[in-house]
Amino acid sequence: NDKKTKAQLDGLRRTQGNACCADCESKHTVWASVNLGIFLCLRCGSIHRGLGTHVSIPKGCTGSYYWGPDEIERMEMVGNVKSNLVYGGEDNRPPLGASDSEWRQFISDKYEKQSFVGSVICPPERDVATEAVVSRPNFDANVTKCDLLLFDAVENDATKEFNPSEEDFFSNYGL
Repeated sequence: NDKKTKAQLDGLRRTQGNACCADCESKHTVWASVNLGIFLCLRCGSIHRGLGTHVSIPKGCTGSYYWGPDEIERMEMVGNVKSNLVYGGEDNRPPLGASDSEWRQFISDKYEKQSFVGSVICPPERDVATEAVVSRPNFDANVTKCDLLLFDAVENDATKEFNPSEEDFFSNYGL
């Protein structure tokens, strides 16, 4: 089972969108943030380690770390391309040779402060098969910004429209 999981993870890391770091775009993704669903290089992975687990939960991709099925599923669902559509920051990215403090500031602004959310222009057409978790509830044909990423979205088979789940977590507990 460990070999199967490792093969799955390696396959995900080799896909076009995940082969480069989600933050700096350098090659050789050896870390991942399992809650954000992104693959990272060694440098950015170490910066994510300093953000705190309330922001990012980094995990090594190459060692003997145990990867649970839920973590693999999250990486399959999100990935670097979808995450960057939501968190943005491409125009604010420091140069590769920038200091660690500049990179730390950029990564904190991107994920902790979410300073660049909504800054990415998205194409107006969507392909549900390839964009399974990206949802734009405030989508307008004339305004094509990604406003939100909803991980609990579901596809409505009857109409083939993509609608977020309307189940309220707290209603299950009478709140």
